[in-house]
Amino acid sequence: MKLIYRLAKDNLKRNSEIYLPYAISLILSVIFLFVNINLYYNKSLDFDYKYDTVKELLMYTSYAIAGTITIFNLYSNNFLSDQRKIMDYMIFWDLKKSY
Repeated sequence: MKLIYRLAKDNLKRNSEIYLPYAISLILSVIFLFVNINLYYNKSLDFDYKYDTVKELLMYTSYAIAGTITIFNLYSNNFLSDQRKIMDYMIFWDLKKSY
C-alpha cells in the first residue's frame, strides 16, 4: 500500500505543471458557484419587493455558472486524459521498438 502512495505522490510531483492549474480551476469554480448560491439564499435580500428581480437574476446566473463550469471541467478532464493517453502510447512505442 505504501508503494501506491509513493507512486501517486511522485506522479503528482512530476506532473504538477499539468495538475496544479486543473486543481486550482476546479477549486475556484466551486467557490464562484458557492458564493452565487449563497447570495441567492441570503435572508437579507428578502425584506423588500425590489430584490425579487435580484434573486431571480442570481438564480439564472447560478444556472449559467454551473453550466459553464460543467463544460469547462469536462473539457479540461478530456484534455488531461488525452495527454495521458499520448504518454502511454509513447511509452508503449518505445517498449515495442526495444524488443
